[in-house]
Amino acid sequence: MNEPSKDKIGLWDVLRPRVSQLKGLDRVARGVGVIVGARFMEYLSIGRLVERYARRQPDHPALLFEDREYSYAAFNAQANRYAQVLKSAGVKPGDTVAVLLENRPETLFAVTAIAKLGAIAAMCNTKQSGEVLAHSLKTVKASFALVGVELVAVFDEVRSQLGLEASERAWFVADGDSADCPKNYRDLAAEAESQTPENPPETAKVSKTDPCFYIFTSGTTGMPKASVMSHGRWMKGGAGMGLAGMRLRSSDVFYCALPLYHNNALTVSWGGVLTAGCTLALARKFSASKFFDDIRQHQATAFCYIGELCRYLLRQKATVMDRDHKIRVIVGNGLRPDIWDEFKQRYAIPHICEFYGASEGNMVFLNTFNMDRTAGFCPLPFAVVECDSESEQPVRDNDG
Repeated sequence: MNEPSKDKIGLWDVLRPRVSQLKGLDRVARGVGVIVGARFMEYLSIGRLVERYARRQPDHPALLFEDREYSYAAFNAQANRYAQVLKSAGVKPGDTVAVLLENRPETLFAVTAIAKLGAIAAMCNTKQSGEVLAHSLKTVKASFALVGVELVAVFDEVRSQLGLEASERAWFVADGDSADCPKNYRDLAAEAESQTPENPPETAKVSKTDPCFYIFTSGTTGMPKASVMSHGRWMKGGAGMGLAGMRLRSSDVFYCALPLYHNNALTVSWGGVLTAGCTLALARKFSASKFFDDIRQHQATAFCYIGELCRYLLRQKATVMDRDHKIRVIVGNGLRPDIWDEFKQRYAIPHICEFYGASEGNMVFLNTFNMDRTAGFCPLPFAVVECDSESEQPVRDNDG
């Protein structure tokens, strides 16, 4: 009798990796439910979502940062104090507030506060300065600004061009006890301390179609452009990535080392966390040498990547600690096929949830079913057509 070929693949070999995907189908169903349900609900917003979890699970960790921890109740209360400060200064629905802050808790408090008032957070790229930064903020007509101690000098360079010279138009956001409030700024922390932690009434009136963020392109092909993120789109993006894609549960801890001015951090990471009611572990910045140390410290079960981040991690010297973590799923875009298998095996990553999409796009491909070296599929109907790059319209024949 002939020996069976060692290379022969049986049916179970094909089915076994897929069987594991049956786990968490309740999360998928919930994610689909949020996406479908969003079509029939008018008042969906970031603020209402934060308030919901502050009521349902007040003591559950919402945010981890270095050695700090904020529960959902504490997170919501601090965002409310920020919102009261902004409201008292005249920030109203539809106003644009520039956010010039690097990754830290104050950034998310500020973004939530702005969203609760129905205003729009212009998420400034912290690498931009001078003419490029001025162009970005002029484009969105920023009426107010929140400026971190780390970016005061950068903002002061363009402030006069924006019509924000008056001190009542700009707040200084300290980083702990980092510095005293500079001249011509209001001190956000000092003003917030005396404000009420109660939810502002404006949040209940924010519609899913209202814009919540402006996300700026990098400017590599000309001056930066601002893509608009609405509350409803953010909610659907978070549910699609966090629930339907990654199948996050409230017990998960999601590690994010990407900058919050980027949609992979603000929508994919934070949106996924909030729609699942789990915990965000935020890093100040990406560090290849400290990446997995941070993940172990926070006991993270998921993280987000972009571009060559995974290649940078592979370039680190291999150690016996490479597989010593609790990561079960990662999400992002740009993991190249030539390193996919090596990265997955070296770091023992069970599920790579690669996706393909854009801030300005209207659909996303997502590797929901954990197939290797692919961006998966898009559940929405679509067609690929030729497009005129000048008019940005489909090319039509004589029959239309």
